[in-house]
Amino acid sequence: MIKSILKFSIRSLFRQRLYAVINIVGLTVGMFAFMMIMLFVRHEESFDQFHQKGDQIYRLISYAKARSAAVTPYVWGKFLKEEFSEIEDLVAVNPHALTTKIGDQVFSENSLFSVDSTFFNLFDFPIVSGNPKDFLKDPNKVIITEKLAVRYFGDDNPVGKLLEIDMYGDFMPFEVQGVVKCPENSHLQFNMLIPRTHFLTRSPNPLSYTHWRIHFLYNYLLIPGEIDVENLKEKFSAFLLKHAGPEVQEAYQPDVVPLNDLYLRSNLPFDMGPKGNAENNQILFYVAIGILLMASINFVNISSAQSLRRAKEVGVRKVFGSMKSTLVAQFVTESVLTVLVSTTLAFLLALSLLPSYNLLTDKSFDYGDIVNSTNILLMLVISLFVGIASGAYPSLIMSSFKPITVLRSRGAGKARGAKARKGLVVFQFILAIVLMLSTGVIYKQVRFMSNKSLGFNKDQTISINGVGKVANSASKVQLLRNELLKNNKVESVSASSNDLGQQTWAMRFSPTGFDPGEKPSIATIFSDHDFAGTYDLVMKEGRFFDRATVTDSGHW
Repeated sequence: MIKSILKFSIRSLFRQRLYAVINIVGLTVGMFAFMMIMLFVRHEESFDQFHQKGDQIYRLISYAKARSAAVTPYVWGKFLKEEFSEIEDLVAVNPHALTTKIGDQVFSENSLFSVDSTFFNLFDFPIVSGNPKDFLKDPNKVIITEKLAVRYFGDDNPVGKLLEIDMYGDFMPFEVQGVVKCPENSHLQFNMLIPRTHFLTRSPNPLSYTHWRIHFLYNYLLIPGEIDVENLKEKFSAFLLKHAGPEVQEAYQPDVVPLNDLYLRSNLPFDMGPKGNAENNQILFYVAIGILLMASINFVNISSAQSLRRAKEVGVRKVFGSMKSTLVAQFVTESVLTVLVSTTLAFLLALSLLPSYNLLTDKSFDYGDIVNSTNILLMLVISLFVGIASGAYPSLIMSSFKPITVLRSRGAGKARGAKARKGLVVFQFILAIVLMLSTGVIYKQVRFMSNKSLGFNKDQTISINGVGKVANSASKVQLLRNELLKNNKVESVSASSNDLGQQTWAMRFSPTGFDPGEKPSIATIFSDHDFAGTYDLVMKEGRFFDRATVTDSGHW
């Protein structure tokens, strides 16, 4: 019986080629759009999910009257761990931009982390080579990522090999102790992990490691699941009062954010790594569902409309003894086959367009992200559900036709399901209008952001980062400026602590006329005399720095 139903279903699809092609094309486009949007949504939701203790890891943050921040003082984490038994473990992570050297080759690295030896007690980055039990215990050994290992050492085993790192003016040798992978779906994006020891002893600003106000690194806490985190947070204010005094306690309020919320739901100044948006992700999810619904409803409408043209076929088959259940099974089988063919084509389309999709989303999806057991099972379940749901309604209509009425009158059955079909058409049009209006609004917003004047000229402007991180940076910056200006295609060169639009550190000032105890915190960029000219800035009041005015070195 099953063989007979399949044979009749396949014959019916071939006999109604135009109808089958229209349905398959519509469903393929809908399935393809659903798959690609969900691929992005699931990737966004997967950030930091690979850590075994991920639900117990929190990042310490600072809420402040002047300016909140994702970074906190080093001593906050250190003393919290010592004082509260609820905190099982702690690691402080500090990003650096440093110069490295292997033989005569010099590299500028912007993603080096100085960390505590407890780093791998909290985080589970996949180990490629090396013994994780020994990682970061020796201050003269480093951990590098698989990508950096290939860039530095090619196909050779990097473990045991030496490299040099510019530690504030002196190149120091370090041995590669292990290699790890840094997945794309991690908010911690690094190339190398360095023990903190040398930074504590050689830092040009040792006060930063003992001061209770200097926010500059990321403290991660491991808090067991049975601990009441809200109750623990209530103790933080008294903790600051005890160790740092009332002024610091009044200015800052420590808090914690779960690791799994850092990518999608945390947007504090000086946040680290790539950032997503939970609301946008949710909107994309609903858009994917809406597109799938539209494709399914379109399929139902075409199938139910087609059912009126197959009324005589149903009547004849009933006369020859076909049961209602057999007819329903055949029509549902036709529907499921159509959806399965569409899903297969959607997979093939997704695979062929994946490189273009990566360029569009700035991701690095591979074919395994599309063709895997989880994805295939999910799409199979969705296909069966859509096929059965889409085929059940028109099949029930067709199988309920009375043979005598159908064979006597060509128009029999036209009124059946008319209201339902009209309702589905209206719903489909509403979905289409909502999606088109949303697309129009998003397009206008993107166009507005693209064309909005930023107040400075960003065209034909190139930023070279990391120059100020090397030893004797002032003289080397001047040397670089002179070399660049020798090129007649370079109009202007300026050095600054940050690019315009980039997050900057805040400094506390005491402006004239303000209460001496009131020191507002202001985002600050340190720059030279050519900064305004290079960016084509327009001064609202006052004037820019002038080399002819000696006192400008102390002006703001």
